Amino acid sequence: MPIQGDNESSRTFLSTKIGDNSFFVDMSWVQSIERTDNLTKQPGNNNLIGSLTFERANIDVYSISDLLKIKPEDQDIMTERVVIIRKENMRIGLLVNSVSGIVEIQSDLVFDVPSIANSSLSNLFESIVISDNDLYLSISPDFLSGQKEQLSHLEDDKAPDLITKSPAHQNGDATGGAGSNQILIFKVLDSNAEMSKYLFGMSISQVLQILEPQEIIGVPGSLDFVYGLINWRNRPIPVIDLYKRMGLEDSQINDQTRFVVARTLSKGLIICFPVYFDVNVVKLPLPHEKLVLDSEIDMSFTKGTFKVEDYILVIPDLDKVVFKKIENLN
Repeated sequence: MPIQGDNESSRTFLSTKIGDNSFFVDMSWVQSIERTDNLTKQPGNNNLIGSLTFERANIDVYSISDLLKIKPEDQDIMTERVVIIRKENMRIGLLVNSVSGIVEIQSDLVFDVPSIANSSLSNLFESIVISDNDLYLSISPDFLSGQKEQLSHLEDDKAPDLITKSPAHQNGDATGGAGSNQILIFKVLDSNAEMSKYLFGMSISQVLQILEPQEIIGVPGSLDFVYGLINWRNRPIPVIDLYKRMGLEDSQINDQTRFVVARTLSKGLIICFPVYFDVNVVKLPLPHEKLVLDSEIDMSFTKGTFKVEDYILVIPDLDKVVFKKIENLN
């Protein structure tokens, strides 16, 4: 029987290792933890690696490390375990490299996975858990037990429909947000560690904090403009590559990077993105001339582009950056 916490305001998780990464499994789904002595390996489709006899039944065992493309350099078969997960009348085995133990977590430290950081594997992780200020992804038994047929199609799956309508923007407004009299001006480092030729601006009313470099945990299967997640004030928030999302090349994170924590206007989703450390706050109004750029920037992600002195100022539409549906994906 799974071990449950005595406190109703807490949840109990099994801590496992897959490769060099730690993942949690909610103990309410765990029926047993078995050695691999009687695991019969018969690799098949959908990351099926074989079966294991448990309570007079053959349980299909799946390799999550293969699914996530996590390959440890040294695998110790002596520490491998099969976690038997049960949902209703279906049971499934999950092969992990090792089991670290059982942890009890306060319920207010268990969060849903933000949709922007959770694209084609949106059903693989059911939650994000904060333990000792570190973030852990909790594997979804719903996915493992109820959607096995989807495993073979994960690489072809694309992002869910995240589109939302952002507030109307008035042409020629370089404020970056109604009601704000200050704008945050910043640049981004590209993949060659060179500063972008564009300045970017955002209403200070959307900016919550500017952070020093943070530890990022990756979310397997995320969209290519999502770095992963950070722990901000005891809550997980997604880190996005604003530069890449707007149609430019990858940006770079190094010792000159800062992280801007900001909030979308329409749904209040908190995200962050890396910028070059030289960040400035400028009072409005700002003398400017509206420009129509013929450039590599995807203008659908902007509220406008402007000439300010000798610079080109781009105002990202953060709602569209975060929520806009990706078109033409099969």
